[in-house]
Amino acid sequence: MKTRSIYSMFGGIIVSIILFVSVAAAGDNVIWVEDKKSSFFAADDQTHGEPLWKSYGTESSKMEQKNQLSIREILSGSWKGLYGTNFSKKVHYGLGGFYFNFKKKDHEIKRFMAKIEYFLGTFYALWLDFSDKNSDDEYSWKITGQQLLHAEWASSFSTTAPKGGCIDGPIYEYNGQPDPPIEPVIIGFNFSFSAGDHHINAISVRFHWKWQGNTKRLFLKACFQDKNADDAYRAEIICAAIPKSIIKNVWSINGEGKKKIEKHIPSVNPVFQAFDLRFKSGDHHLDQAGVLLSTNKQEIWFQDKKPDDTFKYMVTGVDVQ
Repeated sequence: MKTRSIYSMFGGIIVSIILFVSVAAAGDNVIWVEDKKSSFFAADDQTHGEPLWKSYGTESSKMEQKNQLSIREILSGSWKGLYGTNFSKKVHYGLGGFYFNFKKKDHEIKRFMAKIEYFLGTFYALWLDFSDKNSDDEYSWKITGQQLLHAEWASSFSTTAPKGGCIDGPIYEYNGQPDPPIEPVIIGFNFSFSAGDHHINAISVRFHWKWQGNTKRLFLKACFQDKNADDAYRAEIICAAIPKSIIKNVWSINGEGKKKIEKHIPSVNPVFQAFDLRFKSGDHHLDQAGVLLSTNKQEIWFQDKKPDDTFKYMVTGVDVQ
């Protein structure tokens, strides 16, 4: 077992992060590792042309000022393959929505990524990818980020599932009573198959707590797989802990459908705590995929070009002040 302390950017709070071996659903011995660098990319990523650290592609941005302590940024555009742009905001952003749509037809998927991260302690970066192994198909995208002015800590965890399947391991522990005074939220995710592209059955990120003796541990579970769950993939999840004192409520909605789904949510400034999208039967190409959260509404897509396959969804979020 390995213990590491990280320091909050907001107040110098010290938090212990516990990293150790856990067992994945598919039987892999895996470990979530806190990354010293902010991002990982495949060896061929630099073949996509221009340097990443500039704004490029088609992009638009809108700021929504809810109140003095809450700013929500909505970005949208179109691109092919890996997309990156930087901006100068100096606070963490919780992920409040992601949506991808291939412009022409559906495809197998190599990488699925949406994240806003603090890069190397200097600036914030938006990273996106929704592509097959060739990274040559144009897609439109939309990302929503909610400022988190009171994050206790934020960090990136990554690992490889060498035999596919879900990854489930602890990332944080709390010693004390009563329950931990924080809730975890998602800042971003980056899934990439190790070899080739594949049909998709399930994409999922979620947290769960377990009491082990007098210690309560936070587990992070992630899935990126076709129906056989036997293809190796790399996963990176960026998450943050925010104090319960700034959370108005925690909500969760689940169901199933075939086309775009709209549901009411009891939230003004929603941020993801978990999402799970999976086809009810088999695996498929993807044409549209995403969950967009906004005031009192969530929109969900998970479909190929013919939206005739039933998918199941689960979304959990927090409403932040």
